[in-house]
Amino acid sequence: MKWLIAAMLIAAAPLDAGAQTAKHVFPFLYEVVQLDNGFRAYLIKAGAPGQIAYVSIVRTGSRDEIEAGKSGFAHFFEHMMFRGTEKYPHYDAETTKMGAFRNASTWPDQTAYYLVANTEYLEKIMDIESDRFQNLRYAEPDFRTEAGAILGEYQQGAREPQRFLNEKVREAVFSTHTYGHTTIGYEADVRAMPGAYEYSKDFYARHYRPENVVLVIAGDFESADAKRLITKYYAGWKPGYTAPAIDAEPPQAAPKDLTVTYPGRTLPILSINYRAPAWNPVDKAGVALEVLGQVAFGSNSALFRKLVLEERRVQYLGPSFGLARDPYVVSVQTMVNTPEDVKAIESEVQATVATFKETLVDPKLLADTKSSLKYGFLMGMETAQDVAFAVMPVIVSTGRLEPIEDYYRTLDAITPEDIRAAARRYLVDTARTTITMVQEGAAPAASSQTAEPPKVIELREESSPFVAFNVWIRSGAASDPKGKEGLASLTAALMAGGATTADPFEDILQKLYPLAAGYSAQVDKEMTVFTGRVHRDNLDAFYALFRNALLSPAFSEADFTRVKSQRLNALERARRYSRDEELSKQLLYSMAYEGTPYEHPEEGYVSSVRAITLDDVKAFYRTHYVRNNIVTGIGGGYPAAFAATLRADIDTLPEGQIARVPKPEPKKPSGVKVLIVEKPTEASSISFGYPITLLRSDPDFVPMLVANSYLGEHRNSVGRLYQAIRETRGMNYGNYSYIEAFPAGYATQQPRVNVARRSHLFEIWVRPISQTAEGNLHDRTLFATRAAWFELQKLANDGMTPEQVAESKQFLRNYVATWGTTISRRLGYAIDDVFYGIGGEGYLRSLRAQLDAVTPEQVNAAIRRHLQDDDMYVVVITADAAAFKQKLLAGSPTSIAYAGTRPDALLAEDKLIASFPIKLTEADIRIVPIDNIYEGN
Repeated sequence: MKWLIAAMLIAAAPLDAGAQTAKHVFPFLYEVVQLDNGFRAYLIKAGAPGQIAYVSIVRTGSRDEIEAGKSGFAHFFEHMMFRGTEKYPHYDAETTKMGAFRNASTWPDQTAYYLVANTEYLEKIMDIESDRFQNLRYAEPDFRTEAGAILGEYQQGAREPQRFLNEKVREAVFSTHTYGHTTIGYEADVRAMPGAYEYSKDFYARHYRPENVVLVIAGDFESADAKRLITKYYAGWKPGYTAPAIDAEPPQAAPKDLTVTYPGRTLPILSINYRAPAWNPVDKAGVALEVLGQVAFGSNSALFRKLVLEERRVQYLGPSFGLARDPYVVSVQTMVNTPEDVKAIESEVQATVATFKETLVDPKLLADTKSSLKYGFLMGMETAQDVAFAVMPVIVSTGRLEPIEDYYRTLDAITPEDIRAAARRYLVDTARTTITMVQEGAAPAASSQTAEPPKVIELREESSPFVAFNVWIRSGAASDPKGKEGLASLTAALMAGGATTADPFEDILQKLYPLAAGYSAQVDKEMTVFTGRVHRDNLDAFYALFRNALLSPAFSEADFTRVKSQRLNALERARRYSRDEELSKQLLYSMAYEGTPYEHPEEGYVSSVRAITLDDVKAFYRTHYVRNNIVTGIGGGYPAAFAATLRADIDTLPEGQIARVPKPEPKKPSGVKVLIVEKPTEASSISFGYPITLLRSDPDFVPMLVANSYLGEHRNSVGRLYQAIRETRGMNYGNYSYIEAFPAGYATQQPRVNVARRSHLFEIWVRPISQTAEGNLHDRTLFATRAAWFELQKLANDGMTPEQVAESKQFLRNYVATWGTTISRRLGYAIDDVFYGIGGEGYLRSLRAQLDAVTPEQVNAAIRRHLQDDDMYVVVITADAAAFKQKLLAGSPTSIAYAGTRPDALLAEDKLIASFPIKLTEADIRIVPIDNIYEGN
C-alpha cells in the first residue's frame, strides 16, 4: 500500500483567488489510499463536525451497456444493490439503525452510492458497504419485483418534456455509441428486465470490481482509522474488471434538422447540439469549449440579455457545455414564446456562433466567467456530501482526484484566442444536430404568531467561508386579493428576477456572475423569503445587489411582461403536463382548504395571473414590504457588525398597517370525497389525506414525527408504505406520508424550510402507479390506494409496539443530524422557529433530545388523537376517469399479478387489500378534465 498526501489549503482559511491560482483550487486536505487489487480511496477532511459522507463511485453507467436489449441495466442494478447480502440481508434496516441518509444515482458514465451519517458509524458503514459490493445476494422473485418499480419510475417521467427531448437528442446524435440511450433505458428493454436474472449476476461480476470502484470519504474522521479499515474490508476484494469495448461514434458528415412531437403541452423547445470531445483536464481546446458555452449563451451573455430580458421572445436560454468521459455533445437550449419565431431564434443562435468564430471575446467577460466557474466550484462544497459530489466528475473521467488542479490551471490559461479557436473547431455545421420539439397538434412555422417576532435572527459561524441571507416578509399567497391569486408570488419573482433602480437586470446578472452567487425568492401561504448565499470574499459586492433588490425594485414594464409570460407558461403547460404527482398534492390542499386563504396554489390560477397588472404588483409591494412586516436573518462567517447593517437598511422602508390573514379553518371531510382528474396517461398519481390540528410547537408533534417516520418517512425506504407497496410488491418508485406541508417533494430528500403554516394536512403520497399490461392501470391504481389506506388503518387502530417506536426513534435521532448541514438550512429552521413561537435552542437543535424523551405511550396517544382512516380527501390523476369512477363505486376486489411465486402470507394479505372498503356514493366523486385544472376559481 502506498500513501499520497496533497498539501492543500485548510478549509477554514480565507480563500484568496490569487492564492488559489498560484497554489491550489481544491481547498481541503486529502490523502489517497491505493490497494494492490486496484481499489482506490480518497480521504478528505471537510464538512461539519461529527459527520461523514461515504460515496462509492462505480465507473460504470449507461455508457457501458453494450449488449443489445440491455439498456437501462446499470440503473436497474443500482436498485438491486439495496437488496442485501448473506451477512446483512436487510440493508435498509441496518442503515436505518444508524439514521443514515443514503441513496444512489446512475448517470451515463457512473453509478454512485452514498451515505451520510455520524462519524461513530464509520466502521459499520465500511463493513456493510464493502460486503454488498463483494457479496451481493438476491433471489429471482426479488429481482422481478424490483423490475416493476423500475417500470413505474420510467413511466413516472416518460412525459416530462426535458426527458422526452433528451431521449430524442441522444437518438439523433448517436447511432453507434451507447450514449444513444438514456440511463433509464428504452421502454422495451425496461419491460424485458424481469427475465434477465442470470444476466444481472453476470453484470455484477463484471462491473463491480475493485479496479472499477473509487471510494470517497469526506467529513470528520481519523485518517489512521480510515486507512486501517479500508485495508481490513477492501484488500480481499478480488480484481477482475475488464473494460467493455464501446464502439466509437463515427464523425458526423452533415447537419441534422428534426422536428419531434411532444405528447403533452409545451411551448416549442429548440435544442441545438454539436459534437464535442471527451473531458480532459489539460486539453485547452476542450476547456475553452466549456467556457465558450457560458460566454456565448449563459446568463451573462449578450444573447441572453437580448432574447430573455430585452425582447422577451424566449422563456429561457441556456448552455449545456459540460463534457463527458467519451466524446459527447454540447447543447444550447431555449423555449420559444411563439411557434412562428422558432426559425428566427435559431438564426439568432447561429449568428452568435458565427460571431464567436470571428470576434475575440471581451477580456472582462472571459475573466468574469473564469471567476464564476472557480467560485461556483468552491461555493458548492459546504457539506461533506457536497465535497464528495464535487470531486466525482473528475474521478469518473480519470479515476483520480488530482486532475482537478490540472483543470483549473488550464482554465486560468484560457485566452480570447482559445475561445475563438474552440468555436471554429467544434461549433461547425457538419457536427450540428438541431431538434425542435413542439406539442401534439402544433407545428413550428417554418404560525401561532401571537407575539411580534424579533427583527433580526443571527447564526454567526466565524469559521465558515460562506454568508447566507434569509429575509422573511410575513405575507404570502394567503394575502393575495380575490381575483388576483398569485400576486404575492409574481411580486417576489419580479423582485428576484428583475431590475432595480440602480441596475438593469442584465447588469445584475453580469455583476453576480463572477461571484458565483445569486439570490432568489420563495413564496408559501404565509411566508415570502428572499435568500442568498455568497463567499465571504465577495460579501460587499453581493450585498449591494441583494439590498437593492429588496429596497429599490424598478418594477419595469419590460421585466413584468417577461416574468408574467414565464409564469403563464408554467401554469398553462408545465403544471398540468409535467409532474402529475406534484399536481395531485396541490389539488389535495385545494380540496381541504376550499373557501379559505390556503385554497389556491401559490402561483395562482391561469385567469387570476392574467388579470394581474403592474400596478397591482406595485400596490402589493407598498402594502406588504414595510419594515414592521420583515424579519432579517443572516448566518455564516460575516463581520460582527453586518447584521446591524442589514437591519438598518431594511428599516429605511416605511412602516405600514398589516391586516393579518385569519387562521384558515379547513373542513374535515364527511366520509370520503374524491377528485379524479381526466388526463391521457399510462401512470396514475395519487394523494389522499385530511386536515390535522398539529403544529411543530405542539407537544404531540415529536411523538407524531416518530409515528410518521414509521409509516412513511419521505424519500426513505424505512416506512411501512414504502415497504408494502414498493419493496414487497414492486408497484412504483416510492410511497410516503406527511404531517407538515412538503411541496415539491420529488426535488429533495430533506424536509422543506420556510413553508411554515398555521394549519397542515396529514397526507399520503403514492408515487405514480404504471400500467404494466393492457387494461390493468385502474386495477393497479385502486390496489395501491387500498394498500396505502390499509397501512394507515393498521397504524391508526393498532398503534406501534415499543420495539417499533425504539427503531423509529433510533433512525430519526441520527437522520435529523443531516437536516441542518448547510448554513442556509440552519438559518431557514431558525426563521421557522420564530413563526411557530419555538424558543430556547430551537426545533432543530433540540430535536434529538426530544426524540430521546419520547415514550411508546406518548407516540400511541398521539396516534389516537391525530390519525384516522374514515374521513378522507382523495385525488387521483388518471386516464378514462369515468371508468375509474365506476370501479370505485362498484367496490369490487382489485388484484395484482406477480412474476414468480410469492409467500402465502403475502397473498393472504393481498386478498384483504384487494377488498379493502372505500365507501362512496356518486355524489362523493367529481371529475375534472386536466385542461380545466386551476384555470380559475
